[in-house]
Amino acid sequence: MKMLRPEAAEEPELVRGFQEEYGLLAAIKHPSVVRPHRLVESGGALAIVMDLVDGEDLRRRVRRDGPVPPAIAANIVAQVADALAYLHDQGIVHADVKPGNLVVPADGGAVRVVDFGVARRMDGTPPVSIHATPEYAAPEVVGGAAPSPTADIYALGIVLFELLCGRSPFRGGGPLQVLRRHGMCAAVPPPGLPPVVWPVIEECLSPDPARRPDARLVAARLRGVEPALDGAPPLPALAADQITWWPRPAGAAAAVAKVTWVPLRAARSRPLRRTWGGWSRFPWPG
Repeated sequence: MKMLRPEAAEEPELVRGFQEEYGLLAAIKHPSVVRPHRLVESGGALAIVMDLVDGEDLRRRVRRDGPVPPAIAANIVAQVADALAYLHDQGIVHADVKPGNLVVPADGGAVRVVDFGVARRMDGTPPVSIHATPEYAAPEVVGGAAPSPTADIYALGIVLFELLCGRSPFRGGGPLQVLRRHGMCAAVPPPGLPPVVWPVIEECLSPDPARRPDARLVAARLRGVEPALDGAPPLPALAADQITWWPRPAGAAAAVAKVTWVPLRAARSRPLRRTWGGWSRFPWPG
């Protein structure tokens, strides 16, 4: 159950947003998107009753165990890309794609995309304030544009990089420093990153939204390279001083405007099992 805090329940705008989140979820039917069952309103309390997924989110998994074997990373992100393709077809942008919002069931079922608290319909209206997690924000969104399907693809590229490398490429320093790097810097592959997967990441992270592939193409390309990654071990954990980004050439940086940001904390998900169900071909380190 996802509950609206009592203090938030006194704010009409927050209540309306919570109800809209349920409305978005209620219209969605996809195996990789968490399903709602009902909206509960009782004694001033609001809650969304959703599927219970016996598993844990990828943020916890990666922080505990480090980089994911490349074939598993490709498989996971291809599943998420399938879910995003469905959402985009429905006119919905998730707007906060990140490992903390991706839950892997312990039984090996489909990866679930969760937390639609900042998801929005694609109506093209620029937001007054941007609600997002700095490490995964597309440069045009940092510049004040409304979240779009291409912004979800950008975040998905960051997720793939993080699963393979153990951390996102632009991490380091305060939130504003991280935000500026999306427009001013380019991610670079660390040593050992499988060369067949880097072009997918690089295109997803293009500063030009028009040059990013759509979600279906990302899924197809990752499934295409998955056989070449079969059996490849996970990369070693990156050293603290490992370079994962580099300044873009003068004139090639994306515009970054001064906008009001409301960073989100990473989603919480209770870890229930330490095994990586469904991928016994690739024993999880530890």
